[in-house]
Amino acid sequence: MKPCSKSLSIIILLHLCFSFYLKDSLCADNIPYVPIENTALDCGSYGLKTLSFDGRNWTGDVRSKFVAFNRYTKSTVSTASSMDPGVPQVPYKTARLFYSEFTYIFNVTPGPKFVRLHFYPHSYSGLDASKAFLSVTCGHYTLLSNFSASLGANYNNVHTFVKEFIIHVQNDSLHLTFSPSSNAPDAFAFVNGIEVVSMPLHLYIRGEDAPLPFVGYPAVVIRLDSTSALETVYRINVGGGDDVSPKSDTGMFRTWKPDAQYIFGAAFGQLAYDFDLNVSYTPTVPAYTAPVDVYRTGRFMGTNAAINLNYNLSWLFPIETGFIYLVRLHFCELDRNITKINQRVFSIYINNQTAQDQADVIAWSGGQGIPVYKDYIAMFPQERERIRDLWVELHPNTKTKPQYYDAILNGVEIFKLSNSCGDLAGLNPPQQRGLLVNPSTRSSGSSKKRLLTIVGCSVSGVVLAFLILCLLAFWIRAASERKKKRKTSHAQSNSRYFPLREIKAATNNFDEAQVILTGGKF
Repeated sequence: MKPCSKSLSIIILLHLCFSFYLKDSLCADNIPYVPIENTALDCGSYGLKTLSFDGRNWTGDVRSKFVAFNRYTKSTVSTASSMDPGVPQVPYKTARLFYSEFTYIFNVTPGPKFVRLHFYPHSYSGLDASKAFLSVTCGHYTLLSNFSASLGANYNNVHTFVKEFIIHVQNDSLHLTFSPSSNAPDAFAFVNGIEVVSMPLHLYIRGEDAPLPFVGYPAVVIRLDSTSALETVYRINVGGGDDVSPKSDTGMFRTWKPDAQYIFGAAFGQLAYDFDLNVSYTPTVPAYTAPVDVYRTGRFMGTNAAINLNYNLSWLFPIETGFIYLVRLHFCELDRNITKINQRVFSIYINNQTAQDQADVIAWSGGQGIPVYKDYIAMFPQERERIRDLWVELHPNTKTKPQYYDAILNGVEIFKLSNSCGDLAGLNPPQQRGLLVNPSTRSSGSSKKRLLTIVGCSVSGVVLAFLILCLLAFWIRAASERKKKRKTSHAQSNSRYFPLREIKAATNNFDEAQVILTGGKF
């Protein structure tokens, strides 16, 4: 063999080996989602590309194609005066500071996108991060308003954090506009990193053909469409000991946190895990839905039926009132002794309301090791108390006399839904858990505007409850007159589907002036 032929053969052999290795690594536990857009901006950085903690390349935004400069823009870049131990250099060492309105433009394909904003409240250019208040809009959606990254970090006792949103882009560009929340001469705001990552079309917003049960209103089913924007509030790996990191996600760089800090009381059940489990995804639950690490771990009540019947396996998630929430629960049967229907049946409660009376993971999924998830809508009307706990509770169901009086859960995702004004922004978190932020600590003009916006756009539980009764009465009368038979499943034979936009239109955006009755009884 000639030398050149030998070299060529070696190159081909190496290429084949690398291709085999790559194929094998991608096929392990099913192929994850490959995002069409995967933009990660290291704000304030001059670097072209820097390998970050999540295994991706982050591009500096200085002289970036994503920045829309104009002569009125006032913005600088800065480096943190110091770094706390364990804080990644990228994207948190540098920041972009805003003194006026500043817009990033991302050229994207239409469809849903993750928008993630990274914050590291620290001293930049000698400025006090606790005095920075930020507003962010994306099209007609308000993502943040008068937002303090410093208060957010203090409340959650962290150095850095990420605000994640899901926006459905209707055209070929996504505009993110940042601005300080005050017009004062010394007003400023900052951001350390920005991500724009595409996602499968119906991963969370599944469209008009996927009605969701409205917890507490059994005769009502809600439909979400692409006009709804979401903010990720919690993404939990139940039973997992560590984070599922962005690079261990299914291609969308999500982070899944352990559930230990959210378990209520000492009745925390037992950990379930099977790291050798072959997770079998399905067309209805594709491989990108959640990582195998989520479905290979879980939490169950225990093996003592008498004890299980006397407590609820409960999680508490602090959330902000005045919004509607999408709660997604992930399940995968891990016990190799449970392979048939009616072996483990349990009830699911959200905020002391029955969300699912007879949950049977095997009946839902079709077998052991097959993941499934269930979505529910929960409403938290505007209250004087801004922070409340969203409860998720499981309890054995004895009606069908299952083999085991037990329950299991593998993962939880909770999302805040934008209100009728396209608003996801709430008030700043308390300075410490359980205390409200003194409005005087925020810029007064912006605070009054936020309060009016929240009051004007918040959902009133009393109004909605009365509206539902009226709509149901109208529907029954109309159905009787027309004698029109609806073809629905047995489980939904008495249901009326109410799109959110229909309810909003009927109540004039839940206008308080439309209230006819008040109180808890009608």
